[in-house]
Amino acid sequence: MCATARNAVVFAGLLALIAARSALGVPVLEAGDLLTTTGLSVRVLDGPLRSEAIVSGRLRLSADFSYSAGGFRHASCSTGALVADGDAVFTVEWQLQRFARIDLVTGAWQLVPPAENVGAPDFYALYDDRSPFEPRLAFEPSGALLIAHGEWGDRRLIRLDPATGDAFVFANMTNPPDEVGVAGDATIVVLDAASSPGSGSNLLDTDPVTAVSTLWIESAPLGLPSAMALVPNGDALIGTEIEASSHAVLRVDAAGTLSTLSGDAIGAGPALGPIDALAILPGGDVVVLGSPPDDAILVRVDGATGDRSVFSGAGTGVGPELASVAAIAPAADGAVLAIDCVSNRILRIDAATGDREVVVDPQVGAGPPPKADAAAAAIDRQRRIVWGEAFPRDTDRILSIDATSGDRSVFSSAVVGTGDALTTPISLAFAPDGDLLATLVSPYFDPKGGLGYCRPKIFRIDADTGDRSVASGSVGAGPLLRCPRNLAMGADSYLYVVDYNGDPFAPDWKLLRVDLANGNRTIVGDDTHGTGPLWQWIWGLAADASGSLFVVDSDGLNGRILRIDANTGNRSVLSGNGVGAGDAFAPLSSIAVDLDSSILVHESDDKVLRVDAVTGDRSLLLQEPEVHHLLVVPALAPEPGAAEIGLIAFASLAARARRSQTR
Repeated sequence: MCATARNAVVFAGLLALIAARSALGVPVLEAGDLLTTTGLSVRVLDGPLRSEAIVSGRLRLSADFSYSAGGFRHASCSTGALVADGDAVFTVEWQLQRFARIDLVTGAWQLVPPAENVGAPDFYALYDDRSPFEPRLAFEPSGALLIAHGEWGDRRLIRLDPATGDAFVFANMTNPPDEVGVAGDATIVVLDAASSPGSGSNLLDTDPVTAVSTLWIESAPLGLPSAMALVPNGDALIGTEIEASSHAVLRVDAAGTLSTLSGDAIGAGPALGPIDALAILPGGDVVVLGSPPDDAILVRVDGATGDRSVFSGAGTGVGPELASVAAIAPAADGAVLAIDCVSNRILRIDAATGDREVVVDPQVGAGPPPKADAAAAAIDRQRRIVWGEAFPRDTDRILSIDATSGDRSVFSSAVVGTGDALTTPISLAFAPDGDLLATLVSPYFDPKGGLGYCRPKIFRIDADTGDRSVASGSVGAGPLLRCPRNLAMGADSYLYVVDYNGDPFAPDWKLLRVDLANGNRTIVGDDTHGTGPLWQWIWGLAADASGSLFVVDSDGLNGRILRIDANTGNRSVLSGNGVGAGDAFAPLSSIAVDLDSSILVHESDDKVLRVDAVTGDRSLLLQEPEVHHLLVVPALAPEPGAAEIGLIAFASLAARARRSQTR
């Protein structure tokens, strides 16, 4: 199908879908809304849908950073947080660093606090970007949520209203609280932190009104505790490391008497390893979640004898396999709820058989969900988002996401499309005909450190078939490509490319123009083409409707935005280095051009700034965690032309007016 006909069909379908959603009272994206890719989802950063947050993708219920490479952070599973509240659970939505209340019957979820309360100091003080946002949670009889987050020395116990998201510091503890629970008489039980066996973990009773704590049992006998569960009879169970490589479940009664329920010398069955969580079954048995790599098997400890057996996994129980359990909690019906970190689903595990079933698969939109962070992303004028996965667990692929419906399909992969091998994208941009242009990492690149990073080609991916071919590199004349990185389509329908010599110690950058008709390349700017300040390290490239190009440049400490004349290659500082009013830039990453021609950039300190394209003045648009790529929702248009320019101009005015009314 030709590009004009294809765009017309897509445009008509989108108008019909928008009309249907509007008739049902379902809000839709508007031109000028700002989106970002975060973790496993596309979400709204700025616009009337911000309270809905996720446009497409799924909640990330647990993740940890295992390593960084290629400018991206790659997640591995780690312990999460889960607490049941009748027919619902509370957990942590890691990518948004907010709590999520998930209805186990309907699967509906609500983020807490709601968007209008995001940024409250007491809430964001819970998070520290040096560690995963993995608090321990407990419900009080009043319905308030208690939050303990002992990572990195945080000594506060937080009380949060799940309905409003209002949070305040309930108690300042002597030691960081690692575990929290609520006893039958409403007393708050806290297990505080230790750095080595016997070096400071105490079990405390804390008054829910006065916040005064009294010692239940002192630290020395507890070893190095890592998990706690409260028994209905008033006892407490502690998962701990008694000494090096010796793990046990201890029981503490109301009088503070300590005994071993299960361990090296107590109970038969498989040995206990490091313990991440405990859940008590109605009959008194205990389910133990081990630390990786023992997190694909749950162990049952007999509450009377201490004998150990496999509760679920490794051949016990049927249903979805346990890939990596991030958290467990007892359910109201006597079963055990578990978060599977790999699939980000909540499973119900039968207490008698160990059988597993999916009760919640929290996602927006149908189709294959993202399996890894977006290494690159782009949006076209039919509001189709492409998501290039960063080093996924099995195979490289690019997803296509309908930003209106949230539905996903595979744009190109090893099994969708033919031609050149698809590897992780570095940058993506849409060609005027709707095909996708990409720069890709080397197939030999090891994200943990290894061989060369880039492939010296620009690839074209057919929008209809996913077929991959070379648009420039081995095709076309002109300067050789070395390590092409950032891409942007210019207003003149040429592709602009940031090319790099691949040497981080002596970087050499060139800005190239590529004719997509023949692949020919010409130099627009480098140390011999164009005048003005030279870039130091380029992190992003964007183009506006007037023909100007913009790069975000950094020296590692401070950022700046350079404007480049696409015809002459001349460079000037638009903002930063003393140009423009406002706080100095921190290092910059993403860049986008808004519909009103202002420049949007993302700083390394979680700020998104708006930069005036004339004066260079900087103003804070918003501050939120885990912002990756910035995507501005365009005005809908079936094909480029004069009518589209009018639509964009109208949409820009409408979007600016709407934003001024909502702030």
